[in-house]
Amino acid sequence: MKAVYTELHRSHDPQFFLVRGVVKRTTEQPERADRLLAGLKAGKHDLVAPDVFGQGPRARVHSPEYLGFLAGAWDAWTELGDCGPEMIANMHPVRNAATYPTHIVGRLGWHTIDTCCPIGPGTWAAACAATDVATTAAQLVFDGEGCGLRTLPSSGSSRLPRSRQRLLFPQQQRDRSRPSARQA
Repeated sequence: MKAVYTELHRSHDPQFFLVRGVVKRTTEQPERADRLLAGLKAGKHDLVAPDVFGQGPRARVHSPEYLGFLAGAWDAWTELGDCGPEMIANMHPVRNAATYPTHIVGRLGWHTIDTCCPIGPGTWAAACAATDVATTAAQLVFDGEGCGLRTLPSSGSSRLPRSRQRLLFPQQQRDRSRPSARQA
């Protein structure tokens, strides 16, 4: 069986995770994928690199505002000068499309639902790689390869509850700023 893998998952390596007021190390670490990779190698799976699909799969799921935010977030954050080593929201603006924030601190709070999804210098690269891994795995299944396996941990930048972040094909995750058919 083929398994899609890339080292780019290491680009997202968050350190901050707030649990009941206590800062802990998050479980979204590169070591998690290393354990999966070791199991795949022990099982003699064929590792394949992901194809690069570009913005298309991400744009089918997420709003242009969200993708633009993630693509430029780290640069905008570091331009503030007096900033922390990770982007963690300290405010969450009221979600009204007419009031989309222009400042990076406001946009961070707008796009992250809590403090459990820090963004670091490699988060965007890891998120793009995760999309390519998942899309490649889906393509393998559609091409008759059997069940695809995604070896990349979630990017951690998702605004969905943690229980929904680890879907087999993350391109099926919805941007919560877009109403679902049920909500419309």
